[in-house]
Amino acid sequence: MLFNLGRLSWWLKLAAIEDGNRPGATQQESDELRDLKKRNRQSEQENEILRRVACRVPGFTKQAFCKWRAAVSHNEITTMRI
Repeated sequence: MLFNLGRLSWWLKLAAIEDGNRPGATQQESDELRDLKKRNRQSEQENEILRRVACRVPGFTKQAFCKWRAAVSHNEITTMRI
């Protein structure tokens, strides 16, 4: 059987991390961190867009922004009056 020792040691390292015998992030933790970073990046982009809109739309207040942001975070985006 032909195999690469480097690849085998890599798999053993991952298994030790998953078992908690070696420090490091598990696959689940890595996936969760990646998803959180993606959501954070999307939120930052949405906030930037709203900041730019707020400068140009009369009556767009901080209260309206907070109301919109709460609706977005709860996936309640429908026709919303500001």
